[in-house]
Amino acid sequence: MVRFGNFLENPVSHDTLAKVTLETERLGFDSVWLEDHLVVTPGSQYMKRHKVIPLSVMAPSLLECWTTLSWLAGQTRRIRLGTLVTCNLFRNPSLLAKMACTLDVLSNGRLELGLGAGYWKPEFEMYGIPLPSHRERMERLTEGVRIVKSMCSDETADFAGKYYTVKAALNNPKPVQKPYPPITIGGSGAPVMKVAAQLADNWNYPAPFSLTPEEYAKIAGTFDGYCREANRSPKEVVKSLGVRCLIDRNEDKARERAKQFRPEWESTQDFMKRPIGTPEKIIEKLNALKDKGADYFIVHFYEPADLTSLQLFAEEVIPAVR
Repeated sequence: MVRFGNFLENPVSHDTLAKVTLETERLGFDSVWLEDHLVVTPGSQYMKRHKVIPLSVMAPSLLECWTTLSWLAGQTRRIRLGTLVTCNLFRNPSLLAKMACTLDVLSNGRLELGLGAGYWKPEFEMYGIPLPSHRERMERLTEGVRIVKSMCSDETADFAGKYYTVKAALNNPKPVQKPYPPITIGGSGAPVMKVAAQLADNWNYPAPFSLTPEEYAKIAGTFDGYCREANRSPKEVVKSLGVRCLIDRNEDKARERAKQFRPEWESTQDFMKRPIGTPEKIIEKLNALKDKGADYFIVHFYEPADLTSLQLFAEEVIPAVR
């Protein structure tokens, strides 16, 4: 059965974030996800809509991912809570394992642990965090995932890698989910896809890219090949797909609302690829992607605080695709 998550774009006020999360849970979505950035990046819909350049003007506020998820865990009861994705370089993997176990216990087993290598240089420079080469980031991510798994499942963890070391590390309590919370690795390039094929429970192809079903089938087929190279069945790894969505019962209104974010879409094929439009059109596009291998849709609503759109999607699209 296809699952649905709601990516909650930050920045919004914490009251709005809580309201949208509770409504997402009430409407039957499987999960909510937060990004792990320290400042708002240029790729965010907020930045595009308001034409904000974060390095030259005061950027909007951004809540820290893990603190916010912990806060949301106390307000919800069923919905799963995910990071899309935690930057491996922001926290030592052993500390991250402790954080993950704690949140999984406090949420009664609802954590979805997303991990990534990190990429946006300006935030690393602002916060004084070294950003190594792409190759080193991939190696660090691989070691980090192995440490997290060991510390979540082994009585004591021992790991001696090129970058990280833990020695007889105690980590109690263990997570509710056994042997560890499901691990999502997100990314579109071959190196990170290979890490995901080897170590992840869920591989996420990110939302900034727009794909036809045929394009997605080719990418998903490549990932399946990486799984086989790692001696894993492709069926062992959930394929989640980020999709940017704008829904309206009126097609013309959907186009006008979309132009607030990307005026050039009116005359490009990119607009036609994305799930933008009436419920019927979105259902058609998502079903086509599902037929090409997508197991899990992480929906990035262009207007994340618009509860009317959230409700329309949940009431009409989810039952028709799930």
